[in-house]
Amino acid sequence: MIKRVSIGILMITTLLVSAGFVLAQGSEARGSIRGAIYEDVNGDGICVNSGVAGENPVAGVDIEFVSSDEAVVIT
Repeated sequence: MIKRVSIGILMITTLLVSAGFVLAQGSEARGSIRGAIYEDVNGDGICVNSGVAGENPVAGVDIEFVSSDEAVVIT
């Protein structure tokens, strides 16, 4: 009798823990990438706080994330 109860409790515990892992791995976003793209007018590689006129953030730039087989993953 005690053996059956122990096995039942073990099975229920395993089921609940497994369900918790599945719920924890939901489809929520896990991070973000953000920033700004600057125009490097004099080609020195320094654009932020460089003091050079015209090295401002550029608007409307599309960025593509590409996989190792060169397929576009996200645009």
